[in-house]
Amino acid sequence: MKIITFPSDDVKLRSNQKIVWDAVVKKSYKRVLMISGCRSGKSYILGLLLTWYALSRKNALIYYFSNSQRGSYNHFCLQVLSKVIPGGLSTKNSVLRTINSDYITFITGSKFFFTGCTTFNSSNLTRGSSLDCLGVDEFAYYPSNFARSLIEYSGPASLLDNNGCLILCSTPSNSSYFKQKVIDAESNGSWVVSKMGINDIKDHEVRQVFSNETINNIKSECSTDVFDMEYDAKIGDNSDDYYSLRDFYFFISKNNRILDLSSFYNELSSLERECSICFTLYFVYI
Repeated sequence: MKIITFPSDDVKLRSNQKIVWDAVVKKSYKRVLMISGCRSGKSYILGLLLTWYALSRKNALIYYFSNSQRGSYNHFCLQVLSKVIPGGLSTKNSVLRTINSDYITFITGSKFFFTGCTTFNSSNLTRGSSLDCLGVDEFAYYPSNFARSLIEYSGPASLLDNNGCLILCSTPSNSSYFKQKVIDAESNGSWVVSKMGINDIKDHEVRQVFSNETINNIKSECSTDVFDMEYDAKIGDNSDDYYSLRDFYFFISKNNRILDLSSFYNELSSLERECSICFTLYFVYI
């Protein structure tokens, strides 16, 4: 049975990705938090690490969370498997045995489940599941109650039996839970925390990934607050009444449907925030 070793010559890691890779693969850390801006490769390295877990262990059980199940499946297959797995998405002459929108089975017997926070009850993880690795993508944009339940209760419980690994990654947000989680992780020696903005990310040859011209163009198209958080990965001191368009689009498209006004308000309240601009955008959208 052939086991793939990462990173190979075909997998080039950026500086922010390498920190997380080394923490998990070389130093065997079990708790990792990666904070980077848009287009920094967070989701890619998360998928790569989960694939490494699946291929370096027999019969491992792995969960990959994102905002939606379809989104996690599409991103993982297109951005990770198609690039690093011999044979790509085909189950012929490949390390894959089964592939569908719910899960993938690898030649090692490891099983990789896709799920999204809009359709998954996090309490299910504690009902008999013993995970080897749990990856949570863009957790700063999950409803606060769900994120807290997944990351602090059901997730760790499901990882307990196998001394499993919890990997969190996200673009920053002004969610009070996200901010508190960063503070807690930075003060806990069992966590590795990587924070890197768009100006600091280098490629595998230590060259700046995004040119100064590109960065300046982005700066000219958005406010300083948005640039600092969405691209430069800075965690600001803004109050929780700030909403990005990412928050807005996530809520109005929950479960692939438009929420009525009452449901929309309840969703906002679950995050312990209030935001009049979102209601204005909501009516414009309708």
